[in-house]
Amino acid sequence: MRNVQAQWSEWKRIAAAGHSRRQRRQVEIESRAALQRTYAPVVLPGLLQTENYARAVLAQCIRFLGTPDDLDEAVSARMERKQVLQKPRHRFNLLADESALYTTVANSAVMVDQLQYLLDSAFDMPRVLFGIVPKEAEFTYITTSFDLFDNRLALIETVSAELTVVTATELTLYERVWKALQAQAVYGRSARELINAAIRSRRAV
Repeated sequence: MRNVQAQWSEWKRIAAAGHSRRQRRQVEIESRAALQRTYAPVVLPGLLQTENYARAVLAQCIRFLGTPDDLDEAVSARMERKQVLQKPRHRFNLLADESALYTTVANSAVMVDQLQYLLDSAFDMPRVLFGIVPKEAEFTYITTSFDLFDNRLALIETVSAELTVVTATELTLYERVWKALQAQAVYGRSARELINAAIRSRRAV
């Protein structure tokens, strides 16, 4: 039971003092990892979010959970996280489902700006590999968003809590699902085509 309690942290408790504290904790975790792998099925990876997109995501989290409103501080901390992308000896493999390109965060203007940012930035950072899992990809296994830090830690987001996984047997399963998703993902020109299609769908409305 103590092990379960150590792994399971309710979002309301994590954000009891505001979401900025959680974002700053993430800065510390990300700065210690040589390799970070992120799978984001619903919204785009935090390290690739624009300020307006991040603001809308965090505002919704605050409303949904009813936690203290420290939106400006939380957004600032989320943007601070992106500095790790420029640091040497760090590598990032970031995956998003194609559906995340179409999930409306804020409004279409924010979405087009966010998608254009991916085109302009996500493919040009030397230490970042960004891929998209196409909507036609074969079912692998039920999963939610998660981050893998080296081979020692996984953070999994659920509706009500964040789960910290450090046991070898569990990490092996996340490694397995990661490898399956990575194999299904498209990169480079193919990923750009999916993003451009999402932009065109917004502009056609």
